[in-house]
Amino acid sequence: MQPGSAFYNGHAFANVQLLYDVVLDQVVLSPPQSPLTLSLINENVREFSISGHRFTRLLADSSGKGVIRTGFYEVLLDGTVQVLAKRTKHLQRIVRQFDDVEFITKDAFFIKKAGIYASVSRKSAAMRLFADRGKEMQEYLKNHPLSFKKAAFENALVQLASHYNSLPPR
Repeated sequence: MQPGSAFYNGHAFANVQLLYDVVLDQVVLSPPQSPLTLSLINENVREFSISGHRFTRLLADSSGKGVIRTGFYEVLLDGTVQVLAKRTKHLQRIVRQFDDVEFITKDAFFIKKAGIYASVSRKSAAMRLFADRGKEMQEYLKNHPLSFKKAAFENALVQLASHYNSLPPR
């Protein structure tokens, strides 16, 4: 449990003890002075923050394109262009009847531009989304070399989108 806040069932709750269960994609609350924990109803959670990380609940795209699935997404950058991360953990293997359980962490990244979500897993996908300002974005990358390798991808994507957000409107 960590200090956080939540917008739940139309009400804001600040300074509460929260935990985000990435495996179940569920927010858990620990009431003050109680040993109990409460799993919040996902449909009633609009957003929550834990230790400076802000999450919002998105609903699956009704067009059937399947880019966004219903669940909680971390807001990495909020502006004209929004960068989101979907954090998941999946059970990999069980050895000797639950004596050894291994979870595999997977992060997927999305950019919301002009109201449309796009999955981004490579530098080229991000650059296609920013093609309307391609010259400025290429110049930025030339002067600010970013690593788009797995370990640094999230940070590079946020920096690239942040630069796009900082460009003056045309």
